[in-house]
Amino acid sequence: MSRPFCIYDRPGYDSLRGLHQIEHFYRTERIVASGTHQVHRIVSDLDSAACWGRFTGNSRTGAPLDEQFADTYTVRDGRIIGRRTYFYRAAI
Repeated sequence: MSRPFCIYDRPGYDSLRGLHQIEHFYRTERIVASGTHQVHRIVSDLDSAACWGRFTGNSRTGAPLDEQFADTYTVRDGRIIGRRTYFYRAAI
């Protein structure tokens, strides 16, 4: 089922709109081959939520990945309709 109103914003990529674009991203474009998320904290209310933690895994080329992340969500009727991801990078 396509949900054209779903939006996913991710650093370095164009916004993904609808379930079809989101599925395509995860199956063909994303550099991650495998890994796990460790969620440190989740906060939420009726129409928004946020979580943050660490992702460790491997890229499709085999390179190790270790990223701190945060996600913010927009929620409608108990379902996520918008998501924005942030990655931590040390300042120069």
